[in-house]
Amino acid sequence: MILTRHEVTQQITATLPDEGIGQTYDCSIIVCSNPTCECNEAFIDLTLKPIADGGHNTHLKTWRVGVNIIDKSLVESSAPAELSFARDFHGLLRDEDYQLLWQEYVRVKFINTENADFDTLQVDFPMKDIEQNSTMIGYHDVLPYARHLSLEINHIRYFVEDLYCVKNNCQCTESILCFLPMDVNGLPVEPDFTSYVVDHEARQWKAKDSRLVNTPVVEGRAAKSGLEAKYPNIYGLLAQRHQQLKLLYANYLKSHAPQQISPTKKVGRNEPCPCGSGKKYKKCCGAGKPF
Repeated sequence: MILTRHEVTQQITATLPDEGIGQTYDCSIIVCSNPTCECNEAFIDLTLKPIADGGHNTHLKTWRVGVNIIDKSLVESSAPAELSFARDFHGLLRDEDYQLLWQEYVRVKFINTENADFDTLQVDFPMKDIEQNSTMIGYHDVLPYARHLSLEINHIRYFVEDLYCVKNNCQCTESILCFLPMDVNGLPVEPDFTSYVVDHEARQWKAKDSRLVNTPVVEGRAAKSGLEAKYPNIYGLLAQRHQQLKLLYANYLKSHAPQQISPTKKVGRNEPCPCGSGKKYKKCCGAGKPF
């Protein structure tokens, strides 16, 4: 392991062997600022630390090394000298180093998500599924590095996935909460889950469905009281997430609006719009047109 994090300052440093003498570098970790991007790439800027005895380093260049944290592959630079250093550095990385980089990657992504401008953030949505099948959208399907909800009930830890309707014309105040048991690594156990429909305005819960193999059904009263105790503002948080997703979807519709067309044959106002949006003609390309 060549990377370490100082317990107090949280500064990450790298110690690299150099002719038997360890060279120590201060590291700055740079990741993509887009909170929806899952490129899993981190760029490490390494700057040689000053010599402790008051001497002077002859080389204070900052080297940049890019790695894919999941694939553990090198993101190669175009500069030959930097590429040579990057390859040497990459060859020294161990599993513990990638774990530290992943922790930093997720931490920065979380901050980017918390500070995101939802008025300008561009996100793709499955418009056909949403408009025609009323598909619910998971918050973490759109913002994968947002705060995760979790709960422990009867010594079983659960990941709580929250899903929402994002249709612009829907005025519902409901979300679906799916309680997925976690394994020893903190990953959801598929396909086990228990889900509830939660009205975050009325603060009412009703059972939806369960599909469990290895764990018991999560009892609604325990789930409700547990979430309310762990997250005192849980209903405010659900309402905020609902509005954020609806805003992102509204922005998506604006940038992916179907092209206005003039049909060669008369289309009934209640017939599907020929543009393929899934809406009735009178509510899509025919909106505002006389019949």
